[in-house]
Order: sequence, then structure tokens, then C-alpha cells
Amino acid sequence: MLHRKLHELLVGFSHSIQLISNFYFGIALDFVSKYTTATRAWRFGDNRETATDEFYILEWYVNCFALATEALARADQLSEVT
Repeated sequence: MLHRKLHELLVGFSHSIQLISNFYFGIALDFVSKYTTATRAWRFGDNRETATDEFYILEWYVNCFALATEALARADQLSEVT
């Protein structure tokens, strides 16, 4: 009985942590996207018109999206197990 109560408490706690971390991740992603669309492109290199056309910025967004998708998939798997 105690084991089950502890398990329910830990599952609820992990969901709370996930909610808070997703909240802050959303704030950070919103800030970065606004900064990227408002900043100018790097003037050395292949001379892109906007910063969103730069390879390194696009690579960062793709990497960030892949990590977020992986985290969501793992969270879904964890919620199915518990």
C-alpha cells in the first residue's frame, strides 16, 4: 500500500517537473525566434539576406526541434509505462 502511494506521488512529481521545464523551454524558444527574425545576417561568408537563411542558425533550429521531439517521445513512453 505504501509502495503504491509513493509511486503515485513520484509520478505526479515527474509530471509537474515536465510541465515546468516545458514552460521554460517555450519561453526560451520564443525569445530566440524573435531575436533571430529581428537580427541581421552575418556579413561575412555567403551573404544571406536575413539571419533565418544562415546555415548555422537553421542547423541550430533543426537540432533543437529534434531534441524537443525526442524528449516528447520519451515522455509519452514514460507516461504509458507508469
